[in-house]
Amino acid sequence: MFTTEWSIIVRGAGGFGGPRPPGDDAPAVPKDRAPDWTEEQATSPEQALLYRLSGDVNPLHADPAFAASVGFAEGPILHGLCTYGFMARAVVGRALQGDAARLRALGAQFRKPVWPGDTLVTSGWSLGEGRYALAASVKGRPEAVVGNAWAHVAP
Repeated sequence: MFTTEWSIIVRGAGGFGGPRPPGDDAPAVPKDRAPDWTEEQATSPEQALLYRLSGDVNPLHADPAFAASVGFAEGPILHGLCTYGFMARAVVGRALQGDAARLRALGAQFRKPVWPGDTLVTSGWSLGEGRYALAASVKGRPEAVVGNAWAHVAP
């Protein structure tokens, strides 16, 4: 039904031998114009706990003491898959007028944490030929929580 591909980036580590991996071909967000659409979606305070129902037992998403012990004093963070899902829903709703069958591919890099209860702001720039550059942030925080994001859609 679908293919999932993921990688872990260890910036500045290097020294692993072999050829360098190919460069990133994700479309860049245009700097010379405003997005074609922006969607704000609020997450609920218990949003991260919902992933327990699908088998996520990572304490980072549920245990405040554990989250603090690994550097998240604000508390448990939202599951990356949840952030990704909110971004996908924004694309389907705004770029595809609700027709999810037209979404062919979606890619992103997680950059910053999102906390349950945050409002995600996803913006999209149409690049033509069914390609969109995307950006996602949290309302009230200027930095991107998702970067190098893109979507390919069918006509």
